Amino acid sequence: METGREHFKKFLDGEPAQRPAFVPLIRGLVARTEGILRQSLTSDPTLWANSLMKAAALFDFDAVVAGYDFSLLAEACGCRISWEDDRPVVCGLPEAFNECPEACGSLQHALEATKRVFDSCRKERGCVAALTGPVTLAAQLYGEAWLSRIGDVKAHIVPMLEAYCTTRPDAIIFMEGPSLGQGKLSIPHRKIYNTLKNITAYYGIPSGLYLEGYPPEGVRQFSALQMEFYILGLSAAHTMASLPDLVTLADGAVGFGLGLPFDDRDQAGQLIEQGSKLHAQGVKFFFTSLGPLTRDVDLDMLHTLIGKIKALAS
Repeated sequence: METGREHFKKFLDGEPAQRPAFVPLIRGLVARTEGILRQSLTSDPTLWANSLMKAAALFDFDAVVAGYDFSLLAEACGCRISWEDDRPVVCGLPEAFNECPEACGSLQHALEATKRVFDSCRKERGCVAALTGPVTLAAQLYGEAWLSRIGDVKAHIVPMLEAYCTTRPDAIIFMEGPSLGQGKLSIPHRKIYNTLKNITAYYGIPSGLYLEGYPPEGVRQFSALQMEFYILGLSAAHTMASLPDLVTLADGAVGFGLGLPFDDRDQAGQLIEQGSKLHAQGVKFFFTSLGPLTRDVDLDMLHTLIGKIKALAS
């Protein structure tokens, strides 16, 4: 029987697999399974790593996603963070930029936890690093001037990306929000992503794009970023992307992540059935969560839906 890592690696390599992999975006779920506040979790790299591994083993995820947090890079660069409902929120622009962001704040703990998780999980599970995308980071660092300063974010994000690359992930996901979806993609958008892709290519790591808050009618334009795979969360209208849009977006890429709404058992079950048909047709994709798994997710439903995904291999 194939391991979760083999399922995910076969997706990345464009090879046939017994079933699609399940690679959820875990965030608040980790603190939930550990029974502590997320703020406490992220201040202790050992506890953070052990909790990630425990959650991945409890639900038998095919891959573990580390670093999924839109505030990590901004804080490392010098932004203040406040905790609201056990969630970190970026508060205002940095007064000064940190010279060595990869060694600052929670990011230092995140990198250490990521390395430990990947070193321990690599044989059984895929290893995925997630970090804030350059457009979202530009908006966090430069405020209203962000659109004209996308290129300036390079000096900040490159050392942090390289630090994540040294943890040897199987893939890296750049996480973007509404900032990327505003207007049409421009040359600065493509240039900064080309720079980041050159770095991940140097390390031999496929890169993907996670996007939420995008205009529903403008999904297909993001294929111009030429990522290896794409994951779409909810649009700006709080709707899910259609399967045809996902298939078209990933045309020319390795494939896409099909997000399941874990607050709607029936709809998630229907998407798993549709995914089964796509898999039989040779369409390359993996299952993921529709946005991050929060601490209030229904654990019984999560177990049930994971069982349905794994049953596709029988």
